[in-house]
Amino acid sequence: MLADTRKNAVLQVCDAGFLPFTLHLMNQIMHFCPNRTFDPVIASEDDLALPQWARDAGILFHRMGIGDLPPDLPVGPFVRATFYRIKAPDQLASRYRRNLYPDGDVLMEGGDPGRLLNVGLGDNPIAAAPARLVHKKLHGRAPEFTIPGLPALPCFNSRVMLIETDAYLRERMFDRCIEVIHTKRGTILLADQSVCNIVLRGRFAVLSPVWNWMTSREHPFATRRIPVRFRHFCSKFKLWNDAEAFGIRFRESYASFCRNHMTKALSLLSPGKPPRILPLERLFTDVMTHLRAR
Repeated sequence: MLADTRKNAVLQVCDAGFLPFTLHLMNQIMHFCPNRTFDPVIASEDDLALPQWARDAGILFHRMGIGDLPPDLPVGPFVRATFYRIKAPDQLASRYRRNLYPDGDVLMEGGDPGRLLNVGLGDNPIAAAPARLVHKKLHGRAPEFTIPGLPALPCFNSRVMLIETDAYLRERMFDRCIEVIHTKRGTILLADQSVCNIVLRGRFAVLSPVWNWMTSREHPFATRRIPVRFRHFCSKFKLWNDAEAFGIRFRESYASFCRNHMTKALSLLSPGKPPRILPLERLFTDVMTHLRAR
């Protein structure tokens, strides 16, 4: 057990290419939490130069070393930075009691991460929302479990995770994750998400889906009644490459941020389009999709 004087952190791990989107979420967190009791931290193996406004806002940078992951780690088609998030809690353990990890393709719409950082996890090292696609399309049979012949176990989406540092260290999460990457390469279908689920085998505390609302057209009207906190654009289509798939207000959030803080990043966004009236056929389709999904 480490010192109780440690603080909590909202931690994001990214590479240089993803920094604008990471800073967009951090800027939102600053807006929603002016009296925050946690540190906003960005970690990377790249030597990122945070803009002056970010440093003035209290956003901290943690440089991860190239040797923090084994040089021969078989990451396959995934970006190496994806796997640094399993190492970051170890490195920051002396400073932070808990880390709330949201991915860079998450947009904040409300809530207080500071309160979430203090919920009970029992003896679990991680709290996360259930993986939507597993329960919706695969009937609870996650491929990561079926390939090695494991039973249908609960599976979580790792793009928003609450990590309890002491339990994470006690469970030797980093060492066990590295072992899985080396020995069970065929089961790693979703990068660190597959790895963490294989290690924990269904043992995690469950977060409400409002903290990881996986945006799709399956529940187009649900958010009119459900108070979404973190909206996760979990498909291959992102706001910066296909804004029309999700709605103009989301793209405008990124565009406004870039215009005010990072003008060079405007070139990363897909071209904006003026609002248009929703065709009656599309409205009917969305209503029927919503009713079936219920």
